[in-house]
Amino acid sequence: MGKNDRIYEILVVAMLFLLIFGLASGLFIFTTFSDFVYGPVEHRCAGEGEKIGEYGLPRTCCANLTPLSGIGGYEWDCTVPMPTAALYTCADCGNGVCDIENNENKCNCPQDCLI
Repeated sequence: MGKNDRIYEILVVAMLFLLIFGLASGLFIFTTFSDFVYGPVEHRCAGEGEKIGEYGLPRTCCANLTPLSGIGGYEWDCTVPMPTAALYTCADCGNGVCDIENNENKCNCPQDCLI
């Protein structure tokens, strides 16, 4: 075995190590196929009806959507501040439809929920 053969073996082992290490570290970055295709979920915006506000969820609502809390701390008196929530639902507040499934109510989306 010559000197060039030994260098070749070292290069092959180094490339295998880098390949395996790169794939393994990639698994920690991209845990699902959708993360691989679209990027980690924290870097995407949330669509209508999707949640934001916890680790592993998108950080913001997509354009023209409003983050609304589902906590009913108002006691239907809209002058009382609502308690801070950990999770918010992205809703299309202002579309003329009071969407209670997405936490719209008369206090957080009065333009849709008049009653």
